[in-house]
Amino acid sequence: MQRYEPLNFDGGDGPRVDWESGFRLDDQQIAFGLGRALSPRLSDLLDIAMSAYVTDRLRPRRPPGSRGSEDWSRELPVRIAVRDEAFWRQADVAEALRDLLEWLTDDVWGFEFLGGRRQHRFAESQDPLFGMDPIPNARFGLYSGGLDSYAGAASDAAEADRELVLVSATTSKPMGAMQQRTLAALKASSPASIRALQVPVALRGEAIARLAGRRDAPEASQRTRGLVFLVLGAVSAATAGGRELRVYENGVGAMNLPLTEAQYGSHNTRAMRPETLVKASGLMSLVLEDAFDIVNPSFTKTKAQMCALLQGVVRNGIRTTVSCDTGLTHRASKVHLCGTCTSCLLRRQALRAGGLADEDDAEASLYRTDVREVAAGSDKRALRLHYMLNQAAQMDRALREPTPVDALVRAFPDLRRIHDALLAQGYHDPVGLTQGLLTTYVEEWARFEHPLTVRYLPQGERTGVAA
Repeated sequence: MQRYEPLNFDGGDGPRVDWESGFRLDDQQIAFGLGRALSPRLSDLLDIAMSAYVTDRLRPRRPPGSRGSEDWSRELPVRIAVRDEAFWRQADVAEALRDLLEWLTDDVWGFEFLGGRRQHRFAESQDPLFGMDPIPNARFGLYSGGLDSYAGAASDAAEADRELVLVSATTSKPMGAMQQRTLAALKASSPASIRALQVPVALRGEAIARLAGRRDAPEASQRTRGLVFLVLGAVSAATAGGRELRVYENGVGAMNLPLTEAQYGSHNTRAMRPETLVKASGLMSLVLEDAFDIVNPSFTKTKAQMCALLQGVVRNGIRTTVSCDTGLTHRASKVHLCGTCTSCLLRRQALRAGGLADEDDAEASLYRTDVREVAAGSDKRALRLHYMLNQAAQMDRALREPTPVDALVRAFPDLRRIHDALLAQGYHDPVGLTQGLLTTYVEEWARFEHPLTVRYLPQGERTGVAA
């Protein structure tokens, strides 16, 4: 386990991160967009989330040259000045924060809270001159600009009598531009009033160079990104008086079960797992001293089922969305979509299984690699397709067992935790829900047109879902 000395945020001795030069979180967009100033405690929560993210990025998981999974976890002490020191030092609050972070990252976190925060956020220090209060029954959603978030937000925006406030964390200029395009398409096709809050978030290069010693040092896994996004959305909702944040992630993607035996724990991101939403809701409720829920209304659907709802004029926005893992970071080519990552592959499967094959055909030329033209065999460009089809085949075998639920849990032990969290969220039959989701997901893959498909999912009587 890697052990590090504390990073200091506005207090303490040792390596120190300055709020202004170390990173950017433009929270004034929240205040301007909502016409409200942030409370001191919500400002603390933003600071804490960002301090965790910066610490995560600047503390590599493995020593140089190491590849062993035993080096995954770290001890990460953080020293941070806050406004409400007494609150954050409460045992139940500190435990809720630590529990959420350790669940997301598989690291050991230790926070030392100091009083006397010297700098204040713009959004807490003055009330905006402009801004309108949302209508009383406004919904708040976390919006990335990906296909899931577009489909989920479009479903919410179909209700004309409820304002929809969409909160986006923007980590780069290309991401911000993409989000603006998708939001414009959403506004043009939806009857509801939609308000967009785009909050720039970035770790500055000079902080990387000064604190980590070299520019290639930032930890790539970034398991705290999800925390920052959830906190941004929840703080925005709470600032406007809301007590619910909606996230839009298909159920299979939210569970994010391992593709291979080499993946375990937080090797797979847990950002949208039901357990994460339960833990984050609990922390937010403590901060507000009032019940707050983070919910995923899309959990009951596969990605293809979400796509199938994109009918009529709302379809026009599909091609403005980006699903590629590297689509907004790749600089070597004008064609940004790789076509081979799991996100690109699932997008293609979902569009075709969701009855939108024409949309997939129209996008095919945008991929650097069109996987449907890659021959079956040992071609490395199809490696992740092998992984995804093998996982679907593993699910299929379990679903064919006399006791399919037991077989699924043996194959994917994380389902036990997921079922418990779904119960806590109010789902009455989480076992039946996940079984149905995975059954549908397998059938959707079985219809994917590729030579590899029949190798992993032979034709014949399937798992009971009609094609």
